Amino acid sequence: MFDLIERGLNPAVTSTVTLLELLVQPYRDQKDELAQRIFALAGTYPRLEWVSVTMNVADRAAELRARYRLSTPDAIQLATAILHKAVRFYGNDRGLRKVKEIECVLIDELI
Repeated sequence: MFDLIERGLNPAVTSTVTLLELLVQPYRDQKDELAQRIFALAGTYPRLEWVSVTMNVADRAAELRARYRLSTPDAIQLATAILHKAVRFYGNDRGLRKVKEIECVLIDELI
């Protein structure tokens, strides 16, 4: 999946919430240097568009969260993907299977 993104064969968009989620464990483990490396790498990842949470994203996320009982981060991620015309969403939560607005692929099923 990441190889396809890097080669430009699968353009990708993600919310800045992804960065939040990536940094939690290093900070929890007091590995600030690792957190800084992740932060630096995220900003330079080729062909990956980072999108901030806007009012439109928040509105769509609230709608998705209400409809499918998703977590707030998942709803924000999905709303970002949908509003940016992504064709599929990759995630870890099995609850994503019930989402109808976009194809959801569970990462652990790819392995």
